[in-house]
Amino acid sequence: MISEPELTGEDGEPLKWSGPSVPGRHGDDRYDRYDDRDMDGDESPGEEPEPSASGHPRPRKWLWALGGAVTASALWAAGLYAYGEREPDVGKYRTSEDLCRDAELTAVNVAFGRTQTGNPRSHEDPAMDHAICWLEFETPESHSSVETVSGDVSISYTLHRRTDPGPQFDAALALEYVFMDEDVKKVPVDGLGERAFFVEPEGVSLPELQVLDGQAVLSMHINLPTNENGEPVDPKPKQVATVKEVLVDDMRALMAKLQS
Repeated sequence: MISEPELTGEDGEPLKWSGPSVPGRHGDDRYDRYDDRDMDGDESPGEEPEPSASGHPRPRKWLWALGGAVTASALWAAGLYAYGEREPDVGKYRTSEDLCRDAELTAVNVAFGRTQTGNPRSHEDPAMDHAICWLEFETPESHSSVETVSGDVSISYTLHRRTDPGPQFDAALALEYVFMDEDVKKVPVDGLGERAFFVEPEGVSLPELQVLDGQAVLSMHINLPTNENGEPVDPKPKQVATVKEVLVDDMRALMAKLQS
């Protein structure tokens, strides 16, 4: 068997180790003291940590490392807890007590006709504030024998105070159409809020605008007038061509009003 080489001095005698004990080196009483400790790091009776050159007890490196790891974990957990408990910043957005009054709809009134006094509803809760509005168009005098029902503009506004609406915003787009087995296009809108889309169900000539801006989620949609059979009255070609621009302009104005 090959033996471990032995270091010798100039006189040929084996060198003796005079430094600190090496963990695992049995027979060294300084190491053996560690074997007498319990797992909590308590000394055996009468034993003290080995003093340093300055006379102060040497710190236990394994205790320092363990303490550092525990402290880091505690700080991480505290930070995570604090983040989870901290309410999101709603920015400048406020509660709307009358969304119909906040929505001036200047562009809609020009392109689709004047709207009448609206029908607002609102609800406040510590978790979120919600407001909705329906504004009917004035019914023009008709010389036709076919009775028509006036169209309207529907608007909704939700201000989330406890949770981030971002992750579920895209998934909730066009959710109402999923159960009707209708094909729906979702067209991104640049330069409006954090994210915005036109939701365009198949067979519907006018899209719905949905916007996410921080903690606020808004939607705006023009519902066409219907005849006595409940069938939508076809919009004018100019209305179809300009409806997206109209909705974006009035939505941008509404968002500014809700931040004032």
